[in-house]
This record gives sequence, C-alpha cells and structure tokens, in this order.
Amino acid sequence: MRRMIIAFLCLTSFVACGGTLYAEEPLPEDMSPREKTWMGGDAKQTRNAYLSKKDKAFRKIAIDTSFKQALLKEAATPKGVVKDEASCKKTLRPLDEKHKALQYEGGMWQAFERSPEIRSNSKTGMQIDSNLNKLARAVQHLCATANGVPKSSVARMIADIIKEKGGKEGARQHLIAMGRANKDIDIWFDYEAAAEKSTTRRVSFEAIEGLMRKFQTLLSSYEDLYRHKVTAANKDQYLSKSKTLLAVINDSLVKVPEFAMAQTEEMAEPHMKFIGEH
Repeated sequence: MRRMIIAFLCLTSFVACGGTLYAEEPLPEDMSPREKTWMGGDAKQTRNAYLSKKDKAFRKIAIDTSFKQALLKEAATPKGVVKDEASCKKTLRPLDEKHKALQYEGGMWQAFERSPEIRSNSKTGMQIDSNLNKLARAVQHLCATANGVPKSSVARMIADIIKEKGGKEGARQHLIAMGRANKDIDIWFDYEAAAEKSTTRRVSFEAIEGLMRKFQTLLSSYEDLYRHKVTAANKDQYLSKSKTLLAVINDSLVKVPEFAMAQTEEMAEPHMKFIGEH
C-alpha cells in the first residue's frame, strides 16, 4: 500500500497547492525484461522493498578485512588544490565524469548481471551503485555550499509570513484560521528553522578535499571490481570484496559527519509545490 505524506501551506500572497510524497514509489507496470531480472519477476514490489530483501547465502560471505583497510585509506590526490568553490568543482569534475561513465556502462549491477556465477546477488550491485551515487551527490553539495546553504524559496516564504505576523505564534494562528493543521505547520516551521541554521554552517575546503580523496579511493575500487572478470574460482573472493565495498560506503554515509550532514540538507525541503514555482 502506498504511504503518502501530504503537507501544504497557504501564504498571504501565494495560493498553496497540496503536494504528495510517496515514501515508497511503486515501479511501473511496463518494466523491461532487463528490469524484471533484478526485480525477480515481481513488478509490483517497490525498489526499497527489493533492496531490503535478505539473502541468506550472501550473509555467509565474510568481510575482506585487508580490503576494508585499503578502502579506508584516502587516495594521495587531490591535495592542496581545493581553495574555493570554483577549484572544488574543477577538482571534482574528473571524478564525477569517471563515475558517470561507469554508471552509463551499467555499473556494479551490470557487473553482477553479466556473470552467471554471481547473478543471483545482483541486488548487491544495485545497492553499491545507489549508495556510491549518494556519496557523489554529497561531495557535489558540499562544494556548492561550503560557506553555508542558501535558503530555498520555500524557506524564504515561510520566514516572510512569520515576520509579517509578528512571530511564529501569530503565523500559526493565521495559518490555523486558513484551515491548516498544527502538524503541517510544525513541519514548515521546523524546516524554516533548520534552513536558517544551515545558512551559517561552514565546511572548510580542506575538509572537502579530504572527502574527495575518500571518494577517489572508493571509486577506484568500484572501477576495479566492475572491470574484473568473475569465474567459478574467484567468485567467493569477488563477493567478499563487493560486500566489503558496500559496507564501507554505507558506513561513510552514516559515520562521516560531512557526508551525513550533506544528505540531510539535500532531503530537508518538504515535497510540495507552490504556484509560481517551476
């Protein structure tokens, strides 16, 4: 069943439109045979449900501890070249282009699909692809927002109505009078407060350069695994390294503060649209 999160806001000078966010968006019915391969033939399940399935055989594959240590070492470059937003984006560009090229070729999902020995574990390839994408977007986000996250148009509109009504309580009463629920108003006020706080947060370009080196290490290993030919003889080693790469990527998303913060900031804005926005 679809779970919908519906929130909306009417502002003094704007007509608000209700917006719907599906927590788990069902996949289309007219999926290609290739797409159905990784869905196990069940086109009705959601992508999140598919990725969350547990593979008992794969759980027995051990983490490669020596490979994990190698993945945790930062690459030698870039170093000493990221000084501002322009140099940050310039330095990231080759990594981004390599990453996109590998994704265009099919990424780790394709590496699993093309190898009969490991095809049954294709969802591991999908998880690696998906979460490495999150790391890439996080670095891009930090390059663009090292000196603070600009307020979105939505956050500015919420701030305006709070100011016009003499504070949050006045704004709340105004919105309640217009038929808005307290829980919806709380969502918007919390979002505006977080957006305001993010305008003054800072991440040094030196720190972002270090994150690029972490990403460089993971991307290089990702490419090595993608290019590696899988045989019956090296199947278990390949699965172990794949599982290890996924574990390190997942840990990075959660345990590296800047990566975790970037994801939160990117997902912060409530999913609804105001008239006049495109």
